[in-house]
Amino acid sequence: MSKLYKDPLSLQGLKCDITDQDIVVSKNDHANTVRKHSMVNVWLEDGMIYLKPKDIHKRESRMHTATLLRLVKNAVAGIVQPFHKTLVLFGVGYRALIQDRTIQFYMNFSHEVKYTLPAMIDVSMQDNKLTFSSINKDLLGKVCSSIQRLRKPDAYKGKGVRYENVLLTLKQVKK
Repeated sequence: MSKLYKDPLSLQGLKCDITDQDIVVSKNDHANTVRKHSMVNVWLEDGMIYLKPKDIHKRESRMHTATLLRLVKNAVAGIVQPFHKTLVLFGVGYRALIQDRTIQFYMNFSHEVKYTLPAMIDVSMQDNKLTFSSINKDLLGKVCSSIQRLRKPDAYKGKGVRYENVLLTLKQVKK
């Protein structure tokens, strides 16, 4: 049974607004929004966020409380220090061009593939490494996953889009 929610969550000097449906954590012009669940009580007291299940005896209520706690922790951590993920374009002729909020990929298709980035995602490129950063961890993961799906790594040569620090095991070719 998860008891993580028993300790309050420190805001680390950030501003927090709790409404009926959302928890908004903000600092300056950056803001992260987390949807509240109906089975969780949330309140703010002395710069700390407290979460408690509405019915302590229901497993589902405790489960949603622990999940909401992790989402709020990620929202706070993202505003304090943005999250980063790096994708590597691996293969001969695989490259990308960044223009405004659009990335053009050249990956051995008969055409280039254009991907438009959401407003909260920043990207930088060095050699064949694309580094994405955002204050929203969930959105960052979804964007990187959808870009990797454009050309998953090949099982035999490893060509494609892969995460930087993920070990890829290649199949042995027929001898």
